[in-house]
Amino acid sequence: MTTTYTLILAASAFFFAYAGTALLVWGLPHLSVVDTPNERSNHTAPTPRGGGLGVIIPAIGFMAVEGAHAGIIVGGLVLLFVSFLDDRASLSASLRLGIQAMVVAFALTYFHYGLVFQGLLPWWADRIAVGIVWLWFINLYNFMDGIDEITSVETGSIVVGLIFLVISEAGIKNFLAVDGAVLGGAILAFWLFNRHPARIFLGDAGSVPLGFLVGFLLLALAAQGYWIPALILPAYYISDATYTLLRRLVAGKKIWEAHSEHAYQCAVRMGRRHDDVARHVLALNMLLVTLAVVSLLGGLAGWLSLAGAYVLSTMLMVYFGQPVKALPSLSHA
Repeated sequence: MTTTYTLILAASAFFFAYAGTALLVWGLPHLSVVDTPNERSNHTAPTPRGGGLGVIIPAIGFMAVEGAHAGIIVGGLVLLFVSFLDDRASLSASLRLGIQAMVVAFALTYFHYGLVFQGLLPWWADRIAVGIVWLWFINLYNFMDGIDEITSVETGSIVVGLIFLVISEAGIKNFLAVDGAVLGGAILAFWLFNRHPARIFLGDAGSVPLGFLVGFLLLALAAQGYWIPALILPAYYISDATYTLLRRLVAGKKIWEAHSEHAYQCAVRMGRRHDDVARHVLALNMLLVTLAVVSLLGGLAGWLSLAGAYVLSTMLMVYFGQPVKALPSLSHA
């Protein structure tokens, strides 16, 4: 597939996502799909949520044009519909998880890119393990969408990484770059409305299907033998979400309940601006993209790149936990 055609698909996704999101900024308040601040919130003004409609529909539409299989198209649309219902009137955690599990199981029937665990497990065990990982990644994405810009930045960074990997390594299937470019075009359009202070939030209608789509691209990359870069690109989201989950489990808290305990959320609560936190995540992610490309060298370079990705992610989490130093006041002579 030509570069020109890929750019046309990405630009088209951007245009329709921009128009759709602009319409949602106006329309969602009339449907009462608004996120009202509470004690767990990191925003102070009522803001429309459900903006994922404007991202996911164009993204899936143009991924279908590119040739995405039915598992991705149908699965993404089902998750979009159910998650938008959840944005309007909260559904039970068990119902959401059950539907997500069925969607993943359906999508796996179309997953023909190889064994993700590279033959370490028999075929049936590989598929079960992949289903669990995919389901976890969907919810990880949802958990981490807690401040302005962050999921737009994370998604954009991962798709940039996929594009560079395809350019750097002839063995990686081209559709990862094409689908990534389409998803990147749509999320870039949404980011223009989600910049701090955000005019609209993704809501579950955005973060859940995005986790499904991004998870698919990363699993397809891993199934082709490139599991190290597939683990490197989302390293910050994996680190923050996993550490916070384990900490809440140890504390005896309900892990499915909404909270504001992720490292990036703590940074905002201690005085950092949403866009400042997002810029730090973006800077880290550009290092992760570099490490993912370096890991293609294989051998020791691959293992060092993987270790470096999670060391850097942990360092950023620690940094986010530090109090913000107040600027010294200027005295007037």
